[in-house]
Amino acid sequence: MEHTIKLKNEKAFLKKSYPVPLALRDKVRSEIRNMLNMGIIEHSNSQYCNPLRIVMKKDGSVRCCLDARFLNNVIEGDNESPPRIDEVMQKYLNKQCLTTLDLTHGYWQVPLDKQSRQYTAFIFEGHLYHFKRIPFGLKTAGSGFMRAIRLALGEDCDHFLTSYVDDLLIANENFNDHLKSLEIVFDKLMKNRFTLRITKAKFCQPEVAFLGFMLSPQGIRPDGEKLSKILNFQEPKNRVELQKFLGLCNYYRQFSLNHSKYIEPFRKLLSKNNAWEWSEYYSKAYEDLKENFVKVIQLSHYDNDKTFQLQTDGSDVGICGVLYQVDEEQNKRVISIESRCLIPAEKNYTTTEKELLAIVFSICKFRVYLIGRKFDIITDHQALTFLDRTQFLSARLCRWSLLIQEYDFNVKYCNGKENVVADFFSRNPNHEYVEETSQQIMISTLSCYHEGQSNNEAMDVLVMICRLELDSDLCTDLEKIADMQNNDEIIQQTVKNANINKNHEYCQHKNIWFHRKAQNDHWCLIIPEALQEPLIKAEHERLGHCGVYKTYNHLRKFYYWRNMNRAIKKYVRECDLCQRVKHLGQAAEGVYEHVYSEMPNDLVTVDFYGPLPRSIGGLQYIFVVVDAFSKYVQLYAIKRANTETVLRKLINNYFKEIGKPKRILSDNGTQFTSVNWRTTLEKEKVKVIYSSIRHPQSNPTERIMRELGKFFRIYCSEQHTRWGKHVKHIQELLNVTTHSSTGYTPYELHFGREPDEKIRELIEFPKNMPISHELKLTLAKENLSKSFKQRQKQQKSKSKIVYEIGDKVLLLVPHLSSNTDRVTHKFFHLYEGPYVITQSKGPNAFVLSHIDDRDKIKGTYNRLSLRKYFEATNED
Repeated sequence: MEHTIKLKNEKAFLKKSYPVPLALRDKVRSEIRNMLNMGIIEHSNSQYCNPLRIVMKKDGSVRCCLDARFLNNVIEGDNESPPRIDEVMQKYLNKQCLTTLDLTHGYWQVPLDKQSRQYTAFIFEGHLYHFKRIPFGLKTAGSGFMRAIRLALGEDCDHFLTSYVDDLLIANENFNDHLKSLEIVFDKLMKNRFTLRITKAKFCQPEVAFLGFMLSPQGIRPDGEKLSKILNFQEPKNRVELQKFLGLCNYYRQFSLNHSKYIEPFRKLLSKNNAWEWSEYYSKAYEDLKENFVKVIQLSHYDNDKTFQLQTDGSDVGICGVLYQVDEEQNKRVISIESRCLIPAEKNYTTTEKELLAIVFSICKFRVYLIGRKFDIITDHQALTFLDRTQFLSARLCRWSLLIQEYDFNVKYCNGKENVVADFFSRNPNHEYVEETSQQIMISTLSCYHEGQSNNEAMDVLVMICRLELDSDLCTDLEKIADMQNNDEIIQQTVKNANINKNHEYCQHKNIWFHRKAQNDHWCLIIPEALQEPLIKAEHERLGHCGVYKTYNHLRKFYYWRNMNRAIKKYVRECDLCQRVKHLGQAAEGVYEHVYSEMPNDLVTVDFYGPLPRSIGGLQYIFVVVDAFSKYVQLYAIKRANTETVLRKLINNYFKEIGKPKRILSDNGTQFTSVNWRTTLEKEKVKVIYSSIRHPQSNPTERIMRELGKFFRIYCSEQHTRWGKHVKHIQELLNVTTHSSTGYTPYELHFGREPDEKIRELIEFPKNMPISHELKLTLAKENLSKSFKQRQKQQKSKSKIVYEIGDKVLLLVPHLSSNTDRVTHKFFHLYEGPYVITQSKGPNAFVLSHIDDRDKIKGTYNRLSLRKYFEATNED
């Protein structure tokens, strides 16, 4: 069982020794003599030499260790490693007799082979020594020691013995078996000349301390002595002390409720890019974290005969999973808790992505328990109950779903109020969960038929889980909406009059007031005055700074107050960012050609947006696909704009995920006029058509191009190469906002259901009169026809903007693209300023000056380069 040190090269080295403090030299001399007498070291004539490092023990004695940093760099690695602590802790169900043993001078009990000894040489007071036994500080010391223990004790002890480096734990269900196990272990240790430190041994105990935990037949809990170190830890004075404290807390995270939530405040302090500034905020977070460890729970032992359930949750700051078993009395026994904070990129995920990430994270953490057996996943995100039946459109969700497909599980839904992790720790009977919904993710009502297809050959269309999140502060206010309504004088007077007049436009549901314009209209939450402007601001920004129409139509689905449209018009007109990134809302010149389509998946239009600055993964283009009827948009970020790439995206992605159209309309670009494009789509039974060469605006994707420019100016104006990370978010924004041509959201028309909204989880709305999808399609068709006629009138009635001296204006600034700087003119803000008009040089030329100093002239500019600037004002 000798340990061998293998070097990558045999080149000799001689490292300078450290001076030993005078006060310790007598102790070191004594320790060297002891080590010589014990046969731990011997005199040497080695060509190698390592520094000697002296370590003080708690009892005042010293330990002589090698500073083997250079030696460790040239040693070949050893893969022998201890078992995972969390796996070790789950082997003691019904073990009534427990004994812990500690090996004396651990590593020193394993000899080094003669060839290896020379590498461990060191100098003390001019004398050269080397180790005969494994020294402390050697990279492969732990591996060599564990291998020696494993060979000495053999595999026949595995069912009652756990060895973790130099700590041994023997566990049995009864006293007689325990005595036999002790006899076997002592005999094996004696034969292999291992010695024990008897003062540290604990024999035949019902509960023992092992690896910082207290083990008993009932379960596992933190060692009180170790836990007191957390509770008595002094407030950190620097980043190193904070890391030490958080490391200690992290060791016991599986006993702590919402551990990631409590350590999240310290992430900023841990960053080397931020200065160390401890404040009252961090002091409170520090005390909250320590207080959380006062409420630690006892974990139960894993029982192979009991049912498993995994409850998960994802929030804006972290994800968490709780694994528990249900016993015969239907009580929940927690086995383990795992949580972690979200990294900045993950905080941008949608709710569905965060919730699925929590499931994937938890399953991977608990793999040792869950693989090969059936279990239930409990989630408060109902969309994930379709996990085993959904073909996700998000590549990220697809990858995650593939990661967990080897597991056998059912996903069950519980509402948010029941998904409180604290409930897991009680021993109350199991909650009743809502049965798995029978709703099908595949909806055949939207099937599209090609000529010659029978009904049985109809294409099923996949529903994409689509949802936008509400601002967290807004959610907090909406949760208190009943109190806010009661404190609003206008609302109280309105509902009082409604009650007197028996007005059916108002109703109170769950202590909250709602309004509808007519009996066949939908109920809207009445918003108090204090919340109206914050709501407009939050929704306008959440929807990507969309215009008045989309902002109003999105808000009116859920909210109501008098003069809402006027308030929205004022806010959007005065939005500083909107004025800088959007083109003037004037009708485009040219001849309008109506692209006729009468149902989803009848006609789709395609085009490219780019080339753009090379983004992550070498992406340079966006392949745009728009359904001409529903206006549903799919955006594919791609590296190359060639025929092969777009055909692959259409056939492998769009056709399978959204549906196969009857016709595809494109411009006359070479990618779309190639033989490969036409023949491949003909094989797919898709007709190829082209837009007018002279009038590209007849392709509906042209409108999407303008929208993409706006979004990228909002999100990427400072870092043009980051556009790739925003593509899917922009796609979602385009699909969940009401389209002016149809009066409905593209998502709603295409998939037959409204996008998920957080507001419906926060507040229970009264039931609305349902509108069939067929009726929506009919109304959308009528709206499309009206919209085409309206655009023709707008073109003829363009109004000229009048500028006067004293007007504040923004100035159109030309920008150049640069491959060297990796920027594109499309992503810069369109306008700068504001400036003030101080002179008129004719009907079309104006002199602009700086607002703060009107004597400072900016220059003379044509009216086409100007845009009126509206400052935010408060109305009384």
